[in-house]
Amino acid sequence: MAPEVKVVNGGVKCMNVWDLLKATVVCGLLAFLCFSFPVLGQALIIGVLSLLWLGYARKTILTLWRK
Repeated sequence: MAPEVKVVNGGVKCMNVWDLLKATVVCGLLAFLCFSFPVLGQALIIGVLSLLWLGYARKTILTLWRK
């Protein structure tokens, strides 16, 4: 579920304070995890980035096949 983003003058998108707070907490927890448990943190980061890469690769391949 994507967060709601408000569009203001000129089509500029703005984050609200709640989104900024959530992003700060998540980044802080990830930094704590990576510094406290480096192997686990690296494995988690590599896993997430791999899933993102596979998702975008799948989307790109499907788009190319449809054309």
